[in-house]
Amino acid sequence: MSADKTEIVGPVIKAEIHLVRHRHHPEGFRGGWSVHSLSDIGRAQSLLLAERLRQGGIKVDTLIASDLPRARETADIVARALRISVLLTEDWREVNNGVLAGMPEDQAQALYPGLYWSSLEMNQAYPGGESPAAFRQRIESAFRSLCERIHKGSVGPNVMVITHGGPIRAVLSLVEGTEWSNRGPQQPVHETSIFTLSYVCGNWCVTRRNDTRHLTCKVKGGGST
Repeated sequence: MSADKTEIVGPVIKAEIHLVRHRHHPEGFRGGWSVHSLSDIGRAQSLLLAERLRQGGIKVDTLIASDLPRARETADIVARALRISVLLTEDWREVNNGVLAGMPEDQAQALYPGLYWSSLEMNQAYPGGESPAAFRQRIESAFRSLCERIHKGSVGPNVMVITHGGPIRAVLSLVEGTEWSNRGPQQPVHETSIFTLSYVCGNWCVTRRNDTRHLTCKVKGGGST
């Protein structure tokens, strides 16, 4: 599926959208709309992210998050560090994988052999879930709505969205005008990464990609590596 490069008509303003993938969660289960919480590793990673943001360098006026537990819990940790509230929404959820959501991998293999995100046709939905085409349309609508809210001033110009790998890849394809597909090689989106979109001369462009410096650098005040 192709996409035109996203353009939002309006005045030239200074604005940034920071897309953050949630932290580490338990393995051995299908993700999607799983209600599994963060792992202990994920909570530790979230604390490092929160400390980095608390120290400054990335300004956040508005914090939005997918309401799935692994994203919501990450956002709660960040919100406490920044002393701001979180706007939870279904719009930024991962793909709805229906009956497979949170299912143990061995059970999924037994009941739905060969059924994966990459095996779906563009308009083929997961049992009880959504298709790749419907997923991409949902994320495009969420992104365009957020851009419009920024331009209207209903949210601050520095927005952080804590979401999932799938939505981040979909937004990147919109912004960069690249082909999007659920098949073939997928752009890496690390579990602890920050992607920044900056509004420049009437267009959004990617100015930070897969930034996980908060995990590899010692934070001021004696944090961990």
